[in-house]
Formats: sequence, structure tokens, C-alpha cells
Amino acid sequence: MRMRSMLRPVGLAVLSFLVVAETGVSAQYGGQFQRIATGLRQDGYSRVMAPESGWLDDDESTVFSVRLTEGKRYVIFGTCDNDCTDVDLRLFSPSGTKIAEDLLPDDEPMVEVVAYRSGLHDIRVSMASCSREPCEYTVGIFER
Repeated sequence: MRMRSMLRPVGLAVLSFLVVAETGVSAQYGGQFQRIATGLRQDGYSRVMAPESGWLDDDESTVFSVRLTEGKRYVIFGTCDNDCTDVDLRLFSPSGTKIAEDLLPDDEPMVEVVAYRSGLHDIRVSMASCSREPCEYTVGIFER
């Protein structure tokens, strides 16, 4: 009986590790990310790359690049931890022109685009509202 109670915390630790290993996101909000990713997979999308994640303070932003292919449909979405209530996404073409954005006051921004040109596109993640800094974000990129 004593051994059984010792195994339960270890089992939860292993489960948390598996969520991080599979999605690249912490267990704190991995369910939010996984729910969206599962819905996209059910709609015929596949993951382009491992999720991009990091930490931002309130009103701070960061940019990373992803290679998109002309003619393919993409869904780019973000999630953030429990201290965040608003994170925003903007997508820029290889020439630097803004082509999509989600600036709604929510913690699950999403943009859907068909790439009109192949090449490196920039994604800007902005932490619009973080109550306890820094807040963790994760961005997923799926294609169909």
C-alpha cells in the first residue's frame, strides 16, 4: 500500500514530462495547446515544426522566422500560461509586409493564411497582458 502511494507522484511527473516532450510546452497550460493542435490534426493539418516557446514580460514582444511554402494553407496559433490573459500574433511576408494578425483580447490567438510566396516569414508574438511577469507563450504552426 505504501509503495502504491509513492508511485502516484512519480506517475504524474512522468505524465508531465511526456506532455513537455511531445508538445514542447509546460504541463501548466499544455492542455490548451494540445486541444487546439488535436483539432487541427482532425481537420487534416500537420505540424510544420516543433512549437516555438519562450517568456515575455507585459507589453514585450519577440520575432522568430518560419519557412512557408507558396500555395499551402497554414494555421498559426498561440497559447500562454495562467498568468497571461492576452497574447497577440502578427505574420509578415518575406518582404516584411504584414499579411495576417490576431490582436483580439484573448489568450489563444490564431491566424489562417495561404502563403502567396515561399520563403522565410516572420512571426511576432506580443504579450499584451501578463499579470505576473514573465509569462510563457507557445506558438504552433500547422499546414494543409
